[in-house]
Amino acid sequence: MTEDIARRSIDWLYDQGCRALALMGGEPLLRPQFAHKVVYYAAKKGFWIYIGTNGRLLRPEVTDRLGDAGVAVINLALDAWEEKPGLPKALVPVEKNLEYLIRKQYVLRVHGVLQHEHLPE
Repeated sequence: MTEDIARRSIDWLYDQGCRALALMGGEPLLRPQFAHKVVYYAAKKGFWIYIGTNGRLLRPEVTDRLGDAGVAVINLALDAWEEKPGLPKALVPVEKNLEYLIRKQYVLRVHGVLQHEHLPE
């Protein structure tokens, strides 16, 4: 998606009465500058903004830029304690990023399926 298409999409949603925007699908932080521009533009229009991520690219500088731009909630998706084949969304690789989110008191939602066979012994 280009920035122009993103802005036009946000404008269209706004004109339809929508005031919530979720950045999702794959990993939205593969393009952190683009995500920041989308969040900033939508927040200026009064949108409530949610970002779904596996947390691997949610370094402190990315988190703070998104927070400053107006993100409302960061959703961390997890499916295992440690990375395993077929379960790449693991807690251990993103633990420092999660600790930063908590320490800085960002609004955070964590969801996933942590089944007993996915946890350490």
